[in-house]
Amino acid sequence: MKNLLSLEHYKYLSNLGLYELNRKDSNGCNTHINSHGLVTSNSKSNFNALDVGNNKYKLIPSPEFFNTLYRGQNKFYENCFSSIYRENISFENRVIDVLKKIEFIELLKEYPVLKDLNKHQIYNCTIENDFESLAQHYGFLTSHLDLTNSKDIAMFFATTKYSNGKYEIIKNKQEGILYKLNYLAHFEKINIIGAQCLPRSGIQRGFSIDLKQGENFNDLVDEIEHFEISKELSSYYFNMFDGGKKLFPKEILVKKVKDILNSKDISNYSVTKFLKKNHILSKKDIENILFNNGYILTNKRSSFSKKELLKVSKKWFKKEKNEFLSRVCTRGTCEPLNPILMHF
Repeated sequence: MKNLLSLEHYKYLSNLGLYELNRKDSNGCNTHINSHGLVTSNSKSNFNALDVGNNKYKLIPSPEFFNTLYRGQNKFYENCFSSIYRENISFENRVIDVLKKIEFIELLKEYPVLKDLNKHQIYNCTIENDFESLAQHYGFLTSHLDLTNSKDIAMFFATTKYSNGKYEIIKNKQEGILYKLNYLAHFEKINIIGAQCLPRSGIQRGFSIDLKQGENFNDLVDEIEHFEISKELSSYYFNMFDGGKKLFPKEILVKKVKDILNSKDISNYSVTKFLKKNHILSKKDIENILFNNGYILTNKRSSFSKKELLKVSKKWFKKEKNEFLSRVCTRGTCEPLNPILMHF
């Protein structure tokens, strides 16, 4: 019986040093096959399906085998915490952001692309929707810290600055930070985001690491490279990704996310969903937090209009779906017909 490559088998193959598949040989040519006879795609735009358990798969960004994850910052922080645990975030603001995140996730469940991808099976597995990591990519507070397997993408974030809703070139010399993390050494803590129903995480070749409260990323990382950002270096990476436009494609959900984050309305539905998982705070506690921070409880939820749903569906089924699926690669595995024969 043929199965999809599991995370366990993927780690085993990676430990064989197969990430060397994607290096260049002595003639400067890209290597697609190694001594174990495994062939892999060298396309940076592909995604490789992995069985993550419970009949679910995730789409890991190419190259299929690699050993380094990166994170870029244009400033060094002594305490590099995930967004929800940063020192300037109050407990009340954390609660409010979780309520807004619930609103985002419930809206996302109505997204036509997600609904259609949920029907697509690979070896009897369906895609795992990573709502928490998607929320992280769209500006909500989470316990995750973003990583990528692309050094160039990490360098874009390390050599540009975000101001007034857009990325800009850094004109004056300053320090940049490039984190390097051994993927296999931290395999159990790394979360694959990859390609999802929303394009951003796939384009940014996204991974994340889930940090506990008080856990400092600086203490976990293998190497922290401090370098000087010049205007020329900043311009190079700024132009490589068209000022960030290549990493942040236009999509209908961006406006919806802004509306949710900026709104002073919180739906009763989100509060009910929150209370089902959180048994420490009461509904009265939530109401007091919202009132003290100028929020209003309402029965209205964020939603897509019929026109918006139709527009997204047309784009997906006319063009985007085929492009998406054409970049999905699979590596099957096969169990022996008679395990006893494995001893001979």
